[in-house]
Amino acid sequence: MPIESSRVSEDEFMMWRAVFAFALVDHDLNLEKQKILTHHMSAVQFSAEQMVILRDDMKMPQDVEELYGQISIQKFKEKFCALARTLVWCDGDIDLQEKRILQNAGCFKTRDALNMLRDSTKHALYKKFTKMYEQTSQLKNTQAAPIFALAA
Repeated sequence: MPIESSRVSEDEFMMWRAVFAFALVDHDLNLEKQKILTHHMSAVQFSAEQMVILRDDMKMPQDVEELYGQISIQKFKEKFCALARTLVWCDGDIDLQEKRILQNAGCFKTRDALNMLRDSTKHALYKKFTKMYEQTSQLKNTQAAPIFALAA
């Protein structure tokens, strides 16, 4: 479905849709995940049409791997992996479904989940997030975006 007059490219939008779907995979969209996504989304300028699609995705979660498969630009595939890593980190553990999705998406450089998690900490997006999170505690006072209430 083509997106008209958006500030976010089709590939980047598919990446965000895949990230949202990944956040819902374990059926635990806790406040920390919501804060992380809200923080990362703060600089993204979604079109009105894209916001409608994201809201619909929150009501009816989409297939992560199908959305990921629609991303053709490598930097957005890497960004998906870094954001997914951040979501796994906030849970403190990776469940089997998350691991399978990350393996199928190519986020594991090896089959070893521990290596993937360790390697993803080298990504600039993850470093930026952890620095902000640890030093300023900015996320502590950030309220989640209303869009996440739709997934409840």
